[in-house]
Amino acid sequence: MTRPKRADTSALVGRPSWLTAVALLLASLADVGAFSQVVALVLPDQAQYVVYAVVIGMTATAVYLAHTCGAIIRDRATGDPGRRFILWASGGAWAILGLAAFAVRLIESSDPGATSTFYTDGGLVPSDTGHTAVLQAFVFLALYVGTGLTAAAGAYFNRSAVRRRYSAARQRRAVAAERASLSAAAYGDVKAIQSAQQTAYDESAQLLEIEKRAVLALSAELKQYARICIANRGKDPEAARLLFEADKRPYVLRQFDERADPDGANE
Repeated sequence: MTRPKRADTSALVGRPSWLTAVALLLASLADVGAFSQVVALVLPDQAQYVVYAVVIGMTATAVYLAHTCGAIIRDRATGDPGRRFILWASGGAWAILGLAAFAVRLIESSDPGATSTFYTDGGLVPSDTGHTAVLQAFVFLALYVGTGLTAAAGAYFNRSAVRRRYSAARQRRAVAAERASLSAAAYGDVKAIQSAQQTAYDESAQLLEIEKRAVLALSAELKQYARICIANRGKDPEAARLLFEADKRPYVLRQFDERADPDGANE
């Protein structure tokens, strides 16, 4: 199956994570208020901290189960066929928890000899007759379903394999860009050093060429002076003519890395 291409990468950003966090927090608070009344009906003789502990546990369980369902549905929508059992188990547990709490409220309201109560900081407070309690039970059910859908929708819209890969690619690109920046700076320093060394080499080569020409000029001058001295001393025109012919082995300045010719010396 060919995955659709996304021309606009800004669509991968998704909804702001803080919006989902606020929605989950408000949903959890709503569940705390709803479950506190149910637990107060089931455990009327328990201490207040026990009631709060049970309420918080039920709220966390309900929100997490709904969130898990939304995450798995999102994964299956993006092509992940696995974890079907976990989806059904989480959804079933979430539904059973809500239906059990709804049944407690509904059974309590159907008792003709009992009045409906709700839990506050001061303890159990009696409310109106059974008709109001039935309405409260259905309000609880609607609130429970709404908070569950909120948690599932938050997981669905904020869990995306494509977005996770895109975020990971952006992080790797940022790391690579930082390394490239450091490498470029180091390369610039090396190039500056190389340029300075090349400049020094060129200046040295020019100086060497000047010195070579000076040595060659001095060599020619000394040769000429020696010929003149020999010709004046010999007083022989033929010998003098031969002295002033071109050198058969002119002097050549060798490079620094060359060794002297062992078979003969320069003249």
